[in-house]
Amino acid sequence: MFDLTMKNKIILFSVLWLCQLSACSSHNTNKIPPRVRYLKHLTIIPTNHKPEHKIILKKNTTYGDSSGFYLIPKFKGIAVDYKKRVYILNFPEKLIYVYNPDGSYLRKIGKNGRGPGEFQWPLAIRIKHNNLYILGYNQQKICVYNLKTLHHVRDDYLSLNRITGKKPSWLIWASNHNWYYRAVNFYVRSDDSYLVFFSDSDIGIGENISGRTYVVSIFKPDEGKYSRQNILSFPWTEGLLANNKMVIPYVPYKRRSEFTYFDGQLVYGWTGDFLFKFYNDDGNYEKAFCYPYKKAKLKIKDILAYYHNPSKQIIKSIRDDSLPNTWPVFNKVVMSDKRQLWVSTNVKNRKVHKWWILNQNGKLLGTFTWPINRIIEVVKDGYAYALVHDFHDGIDKIVRYQIKFRKVRLSETK
Repeated sequence: MFDLTMKNKIILFSVLWLCQLSACSSHNTNKIPPRVRYLKHLTIIPTNHKPEHKIILKKNTTYGDSSGFYLIPKFKGIAVDYKKRVYILNFPEKLIYVYNPDGSYLRKIGKNGRGPGEFQWPLAIRIKHNNLYILGYNQQKICVYNLKTLHHVRDDYLSLNRITGKKPSWLIWASNHNWYYRAVNFYVRSDDSYLVFFSDSDIGIGENISGRTYVVSIFKPDEGKYSRQNILSFPWTEGLLANNKMVIPYVPYKRRSEFTYFDGQLVYGWTGDFLFKFYNDDGNYEKAFCYPYKKAKLKIKDILAYYHNPSKQIIKSIRDDSLPNTWPVFNKVVMSDKRQLWVSTNVKNRKVHKWWILNQNGKLLGTFTWPINRIIEVVKDGYAYALVHDFHDGIDKIVRYQIKFRKVRLSETK
């Protein structure tokens, strides 16, 4: 099913992309476009869907009070192990901070360098079974550490230049567009192989920003090679054109692809729609659900509020941009260890996000409103671990919240 030629893949991708642009959400209507209904195993959540539970989040533990974390997006993620120890990837310092469950500091892992267990541009951190995995972008490798000893085990090199055998068909296609595709994200599969996401995530010029994608392959570390190439492809991100030349990605009002993964299941969403697609870790589509969400109107003053003392160049670039009428539907999606989706959505009040918790079939378990400076990164063992940014002192820290689901009485839903 996935052994498509690159030409056919581009055609298929373009059709799916056009479908997604108008799917599931509109500012003026809550209707579902007819073409979306042709998705197999699609569940459409009714607009009168009521939550089953009231969600209560109680602050429990704080990590990183004195570690000097940096502002988003230099924070690159966290992971939580079976002992509830917290691992925080600090991008500027090129290392991992490890904290005990009670919030006390334990130690550091890794360092800036090119040797075994070292990395210069760490992009992602994962935990699976008894290992900790860190993706080093510059060396295109995954550093593996044992969770019991916290010692370095091995480095798995992902670069296609080091891999023997047939190269993926998209490699030439990307090169022809002046794209430098490299591994930018990964997940660990149940058999300890990797789902590797390739893309060109660098700031680029206007001529080569449009059409960039994420391409997914499976890497077998025990064999040192890719067992399958091109199993999935997704759009990358929209960008902001600065000085009529340089394109800046990951602008808050632009749409982008978001992913979450747990125990053999990959979930994908384009932030412009309340539509989530589920795949197994072989790349096979399983199901989707969609909600006809009404988007929040976009205002320039709200965009500029995201930036601390924005430069004249940023202000001019935003004002000169062809702004959409609305904000993206959502910002973040996280799959819990109970396979629940936690989704933060944009609402009219720009100081908060509305979080939705849904099961695998799109059933609404609960919602809650949270300040915009709290971003949930991990939901595990009855706790939510959130990145919290302090607007006063500029420090980021991780805070753990205990989660309580209180059943909503019938009288509360009226």
